Amino acid sequence: MDVDAVVQSAATALATAAGTSVFADARAGVLALFRRGGRDERETAELLDEADAAAREVLPERRDDTRANLTRDWQVRLSDLVRRNPDLAEDVLTWVRETEERLPSARQMLVQNVTATAPGSVAQGVQDGTIVNHHYASAAADTATERS
Repeated sequence: MDVDAVVQSAATALATAAGTSVFADARAGVLALFRRGGRDERETAELLDEADAAAREVLPERRDDTRANLTRDWQVRLSDLVRRNPDLAEDVLTWVRETEERLPSARQMLVQNVTATAPGSVAQGVQDGTIVNHHYASAAADTATERS
């Protein structure tokens, strides 16, 4: 098992969960991991609550920066936890899998630009199964059509 990859995944999952409805369960799991690692539960809870508040209160245009900072901060904390308690690595991985299953899947937006530029050409694009035809006609042809 690549422990560094597990820690990175855990930090990313936690930062992604912060500010969402998934965070309560994620928080409980992280608290349990830190408790098993002998860490101060109150301090960990405060850090988790600060992370959640930061994600909830950030302006939308700063959200990615905030999540990156949270990921970096929690990567250090989780790395230290696993380094001092190597037996927790498998539990961290289990927590990551469970948390990632609860997170909403990322929505991807597809933008398709289809352009017909040569006189008499046709360009076709498909959107949701519908073919949309774009015709390009010369200005002379448009003028002749308007006069008819």
